[in-house]
Amino acid sequence: MPTFTKTISTPDAARLVDAYCGLYGYQDNISTPIGDIIPNPESRAQFTDRMLTIRGFKEPIKRWETQEAKRIADEAADIDVT
Repeated sequence: MPTFTKTISTPDAARLVDAYCGLYGYQDNISTPIGDIIPNPESRAQFTDRMLTIRGFKEPIKRWETQEAKRIADEAADIDVT
């Protein structure tokens, strides 16, 4: 199985973390099921890594495979009725 690695310079890494946390709603504090507010146990870097996995890999794969399935279904349904 291939492994993908991308090295990002320190200033760019900080910008990336800020961008993903801002865009995808990272919260420094979270609410527990009983309503207590606690520090988020997931760090900003961990959140960014998780979002990169979801947004960077899973969503494009799902979009592509859905698009291809629709194309194949459309081609199969495109019959000449006379």
